[in-house]
Amino acid sequence: MKKGYDDDGDLIVCWLSSKRKVTIQDFKGKTLVKVGELETELVEINANNAKLQCSYNELVEYKLILQKVVSKQTWCMQ
Repeated sequence: MKKGYDDDGDLIVCWLSSKRKVTIQDFKGKTLVKVGELETELVEINANNAKLQCSYNELVEYKLILQKVVSKQTWCMQ
């Protein structure tokens, strides 16, 4: 894991991607974790999750339709 300090002198705890990182900052004697960057990441994850759920539901619907079509064709051939 790549550790070090950012340009502001804050300790980098971990990297979420090449541009996103979690840092620890000393503020008036108290150690704070910067989570502002995490909020953006979580919003993006939630949006992607909603899109994936919608796509999954559509695929399930298509699967059911295809199953019905195949079962009708099989029934007609007999």
